[in-house]
Amino acid sequence: MKRIKNFVSIIVFLLLMFFINEVLRYLLIDDSASLTRLMMHEFYTEEENIDILFLGSSHCYRSLNPQITDEIFQKNTFNAGSSLQGLDASYALLVEAGKENRLEEVYVEIFYGITKEVYSERNDLTATYLISDYMKHGLNRIALIMNAGPSCHFMNGFVLARRNADKILDMTWITDILSKKKKTKYRNYEYDFGYEGKGFVGSNIYMTQEELVLGERPEELTEEIISEDSRKYIEKIIRYCERNHIKLTFFSAPMHDFVVLSQDGYDVFTQQMRKLTDNTASGYLDFNLCEQRIMDLQEEDFLDMHHLNSKGAEKFSRFFAEYFNNENQGVVIYDSRAQKFADMQAQAVGLIIEETGKGDSMLFYEITPVLSKSRAMEYQISVYPAEGDEKYLQEWSENTSFALPAGEHGVLIVEYRMAGADGEVRFIKKEY
Repeated sequence: MKRIKNFVSIIVFLLLMFFINEVLRYLLIDDSASLTRLMMHEFYTEEENIDILFLGSSHCYRSLNPQITDEIFQKNTFNAGSSLQGLDASYALLVEAGKENRLEEVYVEIFYGITKEVYSERNDLTATYLISDYMKHGLNRIALIMNAGPSCHFMNGFVLARRNADKILDMTWITDILSKKKKTKYRNYEYDFGYEGKGFVGSNIYMTQEELVLGERPEELTEEIISEDSRKYIEKIIRYCERNHIKLTFFSAPMHDFVVLSQDGYDVFTQQMRKLTDNTASGYLDFNLCEQRIMDLQEEDFLDMHHLNSKGAEKFSRFFAEYFNNENQGVVIYDSRAQKFADMQAQAVGLIIEETGKGDSMLFYEITPVLSKSRAMEYQISVYPAEGDEKYLQEWSENTSFALPAGEHGVLIVEYRMAGADGEVRFIKKEY
């Protein structure tokens, strides 16, 4: 009898703690602008069987629109992408989807900025919490939280209110959150912030050529670009799909050519992914290496250098579904970056402008063009100081070095074109 009482006491205690945790979560955690909250609600309440599941980071949820893929696949598709989604979260969502649905196909988006993560070095588990906060309670959720990073983060994963424990007596904070959560839009999970349903997030914002500039060249990709942690979960995803007879494909969503061309070692990543999927039932396709004429994505198809907007996502979603439906005959996807750009016309895609040194009163810079093919370039440089008049630093010339007064602020404009050509003049604009 004593053992039964002790057991009942433990259960009552746990239920009480769970109730308190949920109350404090409601009072202290502001998720009124969470896109993942909307996605996870639909993920669990989807009435139709999810036949085809998309997983991955923001590259995924901004690239594949289920309204289009449903129509072409003639199946129910769902986009379970989330910001900075790690392979561990992708695996957890795959398992969750498999509990409630008869999955036929799974497409996992892969981005090298995600695969390099070493989980024991994660200092911020926000990307994990985006998913775990809305998962059903169970062993799958526990495993995700406990394997996501150092043990010092466990408490924040299980006791959500602890993240804002300092606000527990802040009535202004609590009142503001309650006012947001009482709104019909929040309570009814109404679409907001570009969310268009079934996980897809669109945007009418588009980038322009003046944004195609970097302040430094990105760190070169090496064979370590796919960490042991990411390899482990890629293999777990493959094994899960093999056991459950699910067709699996890993893919990389299209980014602007500027990203691919400016990233040294890009082909190392694609080679590593092909090695991981060789001799398995899965495959890997990099749509950044697709023949340019097929989708012909332009600046106006991108939200920023890494993400498609609604217009670009419509193009890619249609192409993607038709490709896997075997409706795109003769499509060329190159084996390497070099092969793709060898078949393109010579063009300058953007610029890298790096600070190279400092003098007593000047900052020195060097321009490096990002080219599809090696060609001589020429530049015209002007500045618009916050205080003072417009100044031309350089008329059209192949010179790539210039200097700006230290401490001065304003807008730098660099026009560029192929040397000796009457072709297109492009330009970048950046603050200095």
